[in-house]
Amino acid sequence: MRDQWIGKNVDLSELSKQVELFFIEKQFNTKLEKKPDGFTIEAVTEKILNVQLKIDVEISGQPNDFTVEYTDNKRKKGFFSSAVGKYLAWALGGGVIVLKEEKANEALEKFEGTFWSYVDEKIAQLTRP
Repeated sequence: MRDQWIGKNVDLSELSKQVELFFIEKQFNTKLEKKPDGFTIEAVTEKILNVQLKIDVEISGQPNDFTVEYTDNKRKKGFFSSAVGKYLAWALGGGVIVLKEEKANEALEKFEGTFWSYVDEKIAQLTRP
């Protein structure tokens, strides 16, 4: 997901540090990198049961006109995301896989909602007249 803010006059370097801190507090390993047009934050979890979550956040633009883009690696469309895939999984006794995938997607959506609430709060705190 991507969101844009106009007329906020936010120090993007400080916002990037705050976003990195959000992930550190959530026990992610992070890497903050300055790019010519902004910042990227890579956040990665430890592998748990051979699953590793990787989230990339890109903050780009100018203090008065910038975007924040959030991308995770787990909500890509897989076979079980399609209607046919779900039907076949249920028919072949793989309904548990579909349920696990759907619960994981729900958790990711909730986490992303928490992220955006945090970003909105930090932008409000960092806005300068």
